[in-house]
Amino acid sequence: MMNFCLHYSGLRIILVKQLNGNANMQVTRLGSHLAAAKKLYAKRQDLLAQPYTLRSELNLYEHRLRLHLFMLRQAGVAAQEMLSEPAQTSADLFIQLATRDLAAELPNSLTAWLLDESLRVGVSEALVFYPPKDGGESLLNLYYVAPEIRPHLLQLWFDIGRSIPNAILQQALISSLSEVRQVALQCAAWLPVFTLAQARKVYQDVDLDCCLAALLAGLLRGDEQLPAMLSAISKDNFNPRQYEIYLHLLALQGDVQFVPVLQTYAADYPERGLPLLALHGDVSVVQTLLKALQNLTTAEPAAQAWWWLTGQTLSRKPRLTLMSKHNKPDKVSPVTVPNVDNALLWWEQVGQQWPAGRYLLGERVSQTHLQHVLQEYAGTWLQDLTTLQSVLQTAPVAELCMEWG
Repeated sequence: MMNFCLHYSGLRIILVKQLNGNANMQVTRLGSHLAAAKKLYAKRQDLLAQPYTLRSELNLYEHRLRLHLFMLRQAGVAAQEMLSEPAQTSADLFIQLATRDLAAELPNSLTAWLLDESLRVGVSEALVFYPPKDGGESLLNLYYVAPEIRPHLLQLWFDIGRSIPNAILQQALISSLSEVRQVALQCAAWLPVFTLAQARKVYQDVDLDCCLAALLAGLLRGDEQLPAMLSAISKDNFNPRQYEIYLHLLALQGDVQFVPVLQTYAADYPERGLPLLALHGDVSVVQTLLKALQNLTTAEPAAQAWWWLTGQTLSRKPRLTLMSKHNKPDKVSPVTVPNVDNALLWWEQVGQQWPAGRYLLGERVSQTHLQHVLQEYAGTWLQDLTTLQSVLQTAPVAELCMEWG
């Protein structure tokens, strides 16, 4: 028997090579691996919760996390004993699942995990990272024996990038249970098997969540009737969450007629409304953003929207400068704000030369540009970029799942 030692980030790993060519791994300092995995998973989730983050940075953390999870998997029984306590958070559950054989785990525990909102994300993340060996058959079985988790199972299939069995999908689309039908429509919007004809039948559904999901499906399929349908919808019955989804549809559809609606919303709710104007991307929104940059109460969300539209990161300046009796700067506030002068100068010198159209990060919106941005960035805006890519190609993108780098 021959021993080889490998050191990674200060953690000592002993590779034990048997003379017959088989390899086993004895892993020391399991607690350090576990602590590092939890810390890296938390950092990954923080990055994904940002509007945008560099994909290269995200990939670095994911690569390090994979290494620690690999060590925990190789430790076998010792690691499983250390992780035997019931998971209290999504992070705990993710690490438990990512370090063991999921084919044996899913049938016994998945129902309880999916019913617990605090653990649900951990299940999805783990199944993307380490898909079950049974090819999802355990999910199919659970769909029939545990009807209380059917909405969550539909969402789980979608999150992990698996095709929802068509018979189940079609049945769910006409379910009498509103939550099942809503989730089915939200998933079906992205699936090629769901047709534009099916979507149009739900455009005026009394269930507004179903209606919005169907309108998204129409948007992704380039329905020429959609602008008229979006304009005709009565907004009075929307709750705030539904109304924001509706405004997202307006911004993504990109028709200039919707800019005034988005401007009104941005005036009332700048933190949510200004990014929607930037997502719309038409040159006509520039003056609204410049005006918001000049207002101290809206400057921060306006600066983020400005970057989204133009690709320009604004420098910062002190919020207040106190002048001496000789009219010279005396004291400078430590609090800074985006420098609107930079934006005004840039727009005067460069931006005004822009031809009419939609813009993203300073370039005309195109499939090539979107693909480049999707490769460079990750974050909460990834969903909007993916939707916009589908709008341009008038068909849902081939895959939409919680991918790991």
